[in-house]
Amino acid sequence: SVTLLCQPGFLQGRMADVLPQLPPLIAEFLEGRGEGIYHESMPLRADMARAASALLACELTGSLRHLYAEGKAFELLTLSLQALVDAGKEQDHRDSGLTQKDFQRLALARQILERDFLQPPSIANLAREVGINEAKLMKAFKHLYGRTIFDFAQQLRMERAKKLLETTDLSVTDIALEVGYEYSSNFTTAFKRHFGITPKAARDAAR
Repeated sequence: SVTLLCQPGFLQGRMADVLPQLPPLIAEFLEGRGEGIYHESMPLRADMARAASALLACELTGSLRHLYAEGKAFELLTLSLQALVDAGKEQDHRDSGLTQKDFQRLALARQILERDFLQPPSIANLAREVGINEAKLMKAFKHLYGRTIFDFAQQLRMERAKKLLETTDLSVTDIALEVGYEYSSNFTTAFKRHFGITPKAARDAAR
């Protein structure tokens, strides 16, 4: 179990662009105006589960452990707020005519991508598997989750690669193959585009 505690002032100024998308009570709290209680139950997403597991499994000690915990806590907090934003988008979809069945199909599509991101299905196969037409799947998925299907799977691949760089001694070439790149040069380019640093720099920073 992980509990996050945060003062509103910590996020003031950092969340201005997403406040309109958050539930009103949360937005008011972050602006220092609200004192109400807000409760929301949501599924634990794969990225949140990975961050929580990494936090609980940390073997660092002393000040390094404290810094690591702060970083993972901030990651969990931002992912939780993003989940609230996505929940608001789901409500927008309900208002725009998407059915509960559509939401279930989109959630299933996300689960399939989270499970098979190393070898993601084609759009056609994914649409067929969840029972929705391709155009509707692509448009609704991007609106609901804020990323295209390709970008979503790509993010999972890059996160997997970063984890391997930080926690194993596998070569960059082996990690590139692990996340679906035949050529390490293509992997390095994609990794730098995603994180802003090379795989070697990411490994050095982690160590």
